[in-house]
Amino acid sequence: MRFLIVDDKEVITELLSALVGSMGYSYQCASDGLSAYDLFCKQPFDIIITDLMMPGMKGDKLIKKVRERDSDIIIIVITGYASIETAIDVMKEGAFDFIKKPFHVSEIQLIIKKAVDFHQIRDKNRKYSDEMKIAQGLRNKLIYQPDQSISGLKIGVEAIFLEELGGDVYNVIQLDKDNVFIYIGDVSSRGVSASLLFSMVHTVINESIPITTSPQEVLSRVNSSLNSYLGGDTYNFVTLLVMKINLRTNLMTYARAGHNRPLISRGTELIPCSDSD
Repeated sequence: MRFLIVDDKEVITELLSALVGSMGYSYQCASDGLSAYDLFCKQPFDIIITDLMMPGMKGDKLIKKVRERDSDIIIIVITGYASIETAIDVMKEGAFDFIKKPFHVSEIQLIIKKAVDFHQIRDKNRKYSDEMKIAQGLRNKLIYQPDQSISGLKIGVEAIFLEELGGDVYNVIQLDKDNVFIYIGDVSSRGVSASLLFSMVHTVINESIPITTSPQEVLSRVNSSLNSYLGGDTYNFVTLLVMKINLRTNLMTYARAGHNRPLISRGTELIPCSDSD
């Protein structure tokens, strides 16, 4: 975390730099708005602590110019002329917080901690959001698209995906003109890790099908791969239902691991399959 400390009074910059340094953060100091802006343009900073009333470029103008180049930077304002109007004005210009001179060290320390926490949480949220986009893109490339058509088979899909990109996953693979392979799973994890698990399941199944189309054998191969990948991790897992349907004979064979049994529709009834059927 890099700080830029701006004040025309040396005693203030020395106090603030000592405080910021004691909290484990790096810093640069400037004695006026113009030199501060020059430093800002030459190197990256995460947080600026600036006085308002300074010779040359004042703090409010510095805030405006900084905001034009970096809308995300956190700015803490220190002023000896604090009032409700001042607070409103600096907040409108994009200040994170302000503090009135003279101040207690504990007071400015608390505001610095709040600013650092805010910066870290915001960065984590952005990283998480980026990961979600990657995960969603990966999932969308892997799953069966409902507009695909398979002769002799009507497919209806109702899937409500969680924002965290966990929940149910599925795919439909046409083996040949008579046989279709379907799998439905539930991934325990979320985000990128969920998509990676789903990607592994998808890959293992597709690699297995040229070797065997037995649901039990495919499930066994998936289980072996996941056990090897996850090791002793008990927090991430996949439940899976694997089915093979012969469209000519209407014979369905399936194997499952932790997932619900399939249902057969007969008239108005939905009848759970027996694992021994």
